[in-house]
Amino acid sequence: MSRYGAYNNKRVRSWMSQVKDITGLQIAQTGDKIPPRVPVSVMIDVWLPWAKRTAKKVIAADPYALHTIKPDADNLLKPILDGITQADLWNDDDQIATMFIEKKWCPRGEERVEVVVSWKTE
Repeated sequence: MSRYGAYNNKRVRSWMSQVKDITGLQIAQTGDKIPPRVPVSVMIDVWLPWAKRTAKKVIAADPYALHTIKPDADNLLKPILDGITQADLWNDDDQIATMFIEKKWCPRGEERVEVVVSWKTE
């Protein structure tokens, strides 16, 4: 934050742009767009790489353990939701009624973000 409003650094803006582009492709392929005022559920899995200094013994014990250090889950969440909003999947992220986010460790090269968005159609 600054006195001029929220600020996203170059890396975060790049990430938001990737989320927007991928979401836009999904919308183009499926034609799905969530109508206004329809409750939305979002489930997000964030896979973060083990630090290079982590002992192989620790990784081998549970290579996909839950990630309990920085970055904070809420700091990962905002760029993802903003990217989806920019792609125009929903009117605004205020439609989200339920949300689940999980951070996990993974071997280097397997880092990714998996997002599942669901809503009721009538």
